[in-house]
Amino acid sequence: MGGAQIGWRTDRYLGDGKGALPLSLYGRLSTALREPAAPEAAFGIAAHPLSGRIPVSIGLERRIPLDNDARGAFAVIAATGLNPTAIGGGITAEGYAQAGIVGFARADPFADGRLSLTTALDGQQRSGAGFSLSGGAQPGVARLDIGPVLHHRLPLGTVRARLSVEWKQRIAGHAAPGSGPAVTLASDF
Repeated sequence: MGGAQIGWRTDRYLGDGKGALPLSLYGRLSTALREPAAPEAAFGIAAHPLSGRIPVSIGLERRIPLDNDARGAFAVIAATGLNPTAIGGGITAEGYAQAGIVGFARADPFADGRLSLTTALDGQQRSGAGFSLSGGAQPGVARLDIGPVLHHRLPLGTVRARLSVEWKQRIAGHAAPGSGPAVTLASDF
């Protein structure tokens, strides 16, 4: 938990993504950038009972280890998020939370989340600054971080990308590394 990581995830709705209970298939790859890297791939299916400003998804995935440090297991995951929402005074709230269990024979619960409060730095609301609170827990390790965040939405044609730079000051837990910077590049396409 913590440290430099890189990952990729692609979701694809089955059908038009609408209806009583939209379903999606997804695949992802992730790895730490330091040893033990524990690279893994995962494939899953997710139900989306709620969409909109606060979406909810419930997924079942199969994790596939790509080396001897990663764990192969099924996982059940429930996730929600808060899409960018004006809460007054020029402040925008945004966040996510997820929790789940990895493995059925040896079940390991986990949870993580993040909430940021930012204000626009320009009239087009492409850049913002504020604070974030993030944390996570799994067996034997947990952390809670707070700190300033800057983000900028990048114009990449039809791709919506966002670059965030923040300082994560560890205020609880013992997960390595300690406090430090975090840079995130994310996109939807």
